[in-house]
Amino acid sequence: MHYCGLENAVSLHSNTLFSFPQKYCTINELILLYYYHNGKSANISHHFDFIPGIVNGNCPCTSPQYLKYGKKGTIACNFTSAIDVIHWYDTNDTLHNPPVISWDKKSDDGIGFATGGYEIQPNGSLLIRDTISEGDLYFSVVMLFNELIVCAQTIHVIGFVYPHQSNYLAIDKCDGKRYCHRRVDSGSPLQLSCHLNGAVVSKPILWELWTSGEPLPLRPAGRTFSAESVGEETNMSLPYTGQLLDVLVCKIEDNFVYEVNSSTILVEWTHNNSNTQYATITPINKMAELKSMVSLDCGSSKRISFVWKMCHSENKYDCVEIMHFALENKIFLEKGLSADNSGTLFVEEVNTHHEGWYWCYSSDGRSNTERFYRLDVYAIPFPINPIVAECGDKYFCQIESGLKGNITCSLFGVRPEASLDWAVISLPSSKIISLEKKEQTVISHEGVYDISIKTLYHVESLQFSKIDLECRANVNITIMPSLSTRIQLCLSGKL
Repeated sequence: MHYCGLENAVSLHSNTLFSFPQKYCTINELILLYYYHNGKSANISHHFDFIPGIVNGNCPCTSPQYLKYGKKGTIACNFTSAIDVIHWYDTNDTLHNPPVISWDKKSDDGIGFATGGYEIQPNGSLLIRDTISEGDLYFSVVMLFNELIVCAQTIHVIGFVYPHQSNYLAIDKCDGKRYCHRRVDSGSPLQLSCHLNGAVVSKPILWELWTSGEPLPLRPAGRTFSAESVGEETNMSLPYTGQLLDVLVCKIEDNFVYEVNSSTILVEWTHNNSNTQYATITPINKMAELKSMVSLDCGSSKRISFVWKMCHSENKYDCVEIMHFALENKIFLEKGLSADNSGTLFVEEVNTHHEGWYWCYSSDGRSNTERFYRLDVYAIPFPINPIVAECGDKYFCQIESGLKGNITCSLFGVRPEASLDWAVISLPSSKIISLEKKEQTVISHEGVYDISIKTLYHVESLQFSKIDLECRANVNITIMPSLSTRIQLCLSGKL
């Protein structure tokens, strides 16, 4: 039997009604004392919100609160008003159980105080020194001031195990990674499992399908819990949505408590392992100078996911993935690439191996956008004009020559491969001089070409003492400037 003072209530005065003896009272007895003192009949409720005599209702304590399993912890409250008495209960059945610890301005008391398992903090919070139990716990607090129950509240306390194996949820298709991209045939639903190993959580693991920048909650197919493995798992079955790309996120409600990051999977739907359900589009031609940076637009600025692929031919289905993106997660499978969140791909320093076809498709979960590019890489030669051996790097020079001889013209570091030829430019008839190509060499290094042509000239007569010739480079690219070098043969009449 605990001593509450109820049997002496008839002789209690207002200034002693809620003094020391009621530290041992249940809420039931406290209310009976209150009503007995005020000459009313008690109508006792199990719910604090209906307890007569409460002035301010709930106490300044948040609920639920989360404490780590197996550790000591504090049920946080922040009492800023004056306090005469505080009672803490280790149950929500406050009508039939006494406090586990109580405090007034003179002393602490209660079984929890005697055993050292509990301590009331200066701001009214309850320190639990004993190991926190796993699962759902309930604690109640009652505060009194000037003989009135100022506030009363039951607080839901959740004991959880912090995940020690990883700080993010694991999606089975992602092979232990927090984010991944997977191609899935649309002929059957996608089966997914999301789990958190090494932890116990009271909140469910949720699945979300992202559309137009907003998450759409999905109902899991099932939730399992294994006490032996100490973990949580939620399964999901997602049928083909009609989109090219879908973004699925696995997360925990109240993530700020568990400090566990969500995980994301980017699903690319295919038909028989190819995207043949999407129309073929004509490639956009793009030119980029060697060693420069080039950008390729994916066609939209408000997409939540996109995939870039490089194709070996104009056939879009003969491609390899080079990067993918979903909800701020970016993965690059090729060095020297970057991308912004709108889907624009940047090749930071164009090289010859970047030449080819590029395919991008993006989605906001409701519509798809495609872009298809043909990227050609060019290199302007250095020096920019063809080089005649006898002239150095000059655009024009005079050469003392006989009626017959050899002239060599070269072009260095050009892409694509060019051809060189000589042309007569100052004579009324080309029959006065004949030009015969004797030898042409092409050397390739790092994707650019060094080209050289050696030509035999033969002047038929001395009708003209000077003949102008031009070495011309023919490059099959419209962006390349006209490249040529002119020489003037000053004939001496000798062979």
